[in-house]
Amino acid sequence: MKKVKKGAKNPPVRGVRRDGGGGSPFALFTAVGVMFVLVIFAGMYAWQRSSSSESITELKQEIEDLRSEFVQSREMKEEELKEKQEASDDEKVIETVERSLPLWVYFWRSIDSDFDLAAFNKTNVREMKEMETLLQEEGEDGLSDMENGASMRRNLITYSLDQAYYVDPYGSVYMHTENGEVRAGFDVDSYVRIVDVENNLFADELFCGPSCSYEDVAWIDNASFVLVGSEEVYEESLSDGTAEDGGLRVPMLWLFDLENKTVTLYVGEKVKSDRYVLQGSYLELKYPELFEDEEIKE
Repeated sequence: MKKVKKGAKNPPVRGVRRDGGGGSPFALFTAVGVMFVLVIFAGMYAWQRSSSSESITELKQEIEDLRSEFVQSREMKEEELKEKQEASDDEKVIETVERSLPLWVYFWRSIDSDFDLAAFNKTNVREMKEMETLLQEEGEDGLSDMENGASMRRNLITYSLDQAYYVDPYGSVYMHTENGEVRAGFDVDSYVRIVDVENNLFADELFCGPSCSYEDVAWIDNASFVLVGSEEVYEESLSDGTAEDGGLRVPMLWLFDLENKTVTLYVGEKVKSDRYVLQGSYLELKYPELFEDEEIKE
């Protein structure tokens, strides 16, 4: 039997509180702190969800604004490219006429010393006509509706660079032989014929009476060419306000785009038609051997 020392306390029994079962202040404070932290986190979560929803809305708006700005920018760039392309087309027309048709430029400058290709104004753009099958009875290669003149017109037509097309701008000109020599004359009406050689197709694009003339052609590339000519118009006064008794002559350019099937008209400054008449026909200047003693039929 073990002896118990005096003054010795009974050892604590494991798992049994000796303070009467009450919680300590630290434990209570800890519990309250945890609850407080949980409340804070819950509030932050709710706020984040609300902020996240607002952020998503703002982000969607920013994306929509950026998309709108992109569309506007693209449209502006497309418009700028279109304007540059149009300016480029205008420059090509001027360069082609000056380089390939110097006689025509000289002819008009002899009529009007102020003649300037850069002063031509673009007036309208239209679609080209649909091509039709070229009938054999129109003559060899379809160059003319006069059988005897078909082969003679070879010097009057202008082929594209790849020989796939040709243009005959002289529908008013008929060919014949005189004393064994080839001669040409003028009919009242005129037209411009475009021929697709490979597919045996043609289109008569322009028509006019004796008041106009189609004078020459120059190809820009295999799919586009420039036609030059002029037309007589009647007005009461010139652009400077001075009186005008007779008609006025207007130089013109036509840009044919075979790929896009469009025709663009450019119009130059008017001059008194009597200057044009005194200078004589451009074709007579270009082909003097063909038009000796020939006059336009009235």
